[in-house]
Formats: sequence, C-alpha cells, structure tokens
Amino acid sequence: STQCKDADFRQEEESTRFETLRSECAQLSMELQSAQGLVHSQHARQQQDEAKLDECCIAAKQAEQDLEAFKLEHLQQAHENRRLHRELEAMTSHVSRLSTRASMSGGHYEQTMTEASSSGQRGGRQ
Repeated sequence: STQCKDADFRQEEESTRFETLRSECAQLSMELQSAQGLVHSQHARQQQDEAKLDECCIAAKQAEQDLEAFKLEHLQQAHENRRLHRELEAMTSHVSRLSTRASMSGGHYEQTMTEASSSGQRGGRQ
C-alpha cells in the first residue's frame, strides 16, 4: 500500500513535470516561431535594402558618367568660346584697321575733291 502511494505520488510528480515540460516546450515553440518570423522579416528587409543599394550604386555611376560628359562638354564649349573670342578680336582689329583706312581714304578723297573743286573754279575763271 505504501508502495502504491509512493508509485501514485511519483506518477503524479512525473505527470506534473511532464505538463510543465510540455508547457515550456509550447512556449519555446511559440518563441521559436516568433524568432523565425522576425528573421524572415529582417531577411526580406535586408533584400530590399540591398536592392535599394544596388539602385543607388547604379544611379551614382550614371551621375558620375553624366558629370564626366558635362565636364567634357564644358571643356569643348570653353575651347570653342576661346576660338570665337580670338576670331572676334581678329575681326575687331580688322574692322578697326579698315575704319582707319576708310577715314584716311575719306580724308584724302575730301582733300582731292576740294583741290579739284578749287582748280575747277580757277579753271572756270580763266
């Protein structure tokens, strides 16, 4: 009878321990599922971040290429501007020389006409 009571007591103790372990196991299983969900969520976010990073790298490379193209275009425009400036200076100088010549020729023409007019008047009087 004492053995039966001891056996019943041990069985009840084992049963309580079993229920405690089953409860702890269920709790750990829920925590594991939660952790797996968190890991899955973080992994998905990491993949999104990596995709965004890839897009940013592509955009940065494109911007770098655009900048290099702009620099090249700027250098070409600066070169063209210097060439046009030299042409403008040459034309300005040429126009200035022509203007000087024209005023000198015009003065000579006026002097010649005045002399011709004077001698014509003299010739007419004679």
